[in-house]
Amino acid sequence: YSGPFTLTRSATVTAKAFKGGWLESGLVSADFTVTPANTAPQVSAGADQTVTLPASAHLEGTVSDDGQPSPESLTTTWTKLSGPGTVTFGSAGTVDTVANFSVAGIYVLRLSASDGALSGSDELTLTVKPVPDIKAPAIDEVRSTEIAVSSATVVWVTDEPAKSEIRYGVSRVALSDSASSFELGSHHALTLTGLVRKTTYFYQIRSADAAGNETLSSINLFRTPVGR
Repeated sequence: YSGPFTLTRSATVTAKAFKGGWLESGLVSADFTVTPANTAPQVSAGADQTVTLPASAHLEGTVSDDGQPSPESLTTTWTKLSGPGTVTFGSAGTVDTVANFSVAGIYVLRLSASDGALSGSDELTLTVKPVPDIKAPAIDEVRSTEIAVSSATVVWVTDEPAKSEIRYGVSRVALSDSASSFELGSHHALTLTGLVRKTTYFYQIRSADAAGNETLSSINLFRTPVGR
């Protein structure tokens, strides 16, 4: 064979010189060890992900290398580049591992690889959603105040921000009128209007948090004064 050739790994090449053709005895023979140029490791951190707390993210990166320099000494490391909380890796030095997050938010993680001389890296973005809210607000300290001939105010508190509605009427089974507030808050006060003097009114509170979890209070009552 004569002409150019390419080596992807270290190899020993024997070169001979001949006189009078290929079948003649070689006059000179020499062995050369040829080492290809080192290239940086090729790294993929994997696809971007979305997880919901308290679940972990399963990281599945890939790393390939040319085996140079010899002897091969390839190391890999996962690190956090950005994000609002702490990231704990199951094994930061393993390509395939898990990551746990202290708080929700947007995180960028980097997978790096080094062969001792050159290095490569790649990043992925993880969207971490908060723990789903499935708890309804608790309603407490319900009181009817400022009871007048044609109006009354009902006050109460909730253990988390909530919007609220009161249904009220002259019959426990027919709460046909309503008053509402769509503003989220923990301390609530709604005024019931259109009342008639010397009448017993029944009312029930409905409070809902930002996630849509809602609570109904027990049915309470008050009586308007005689007035004039």
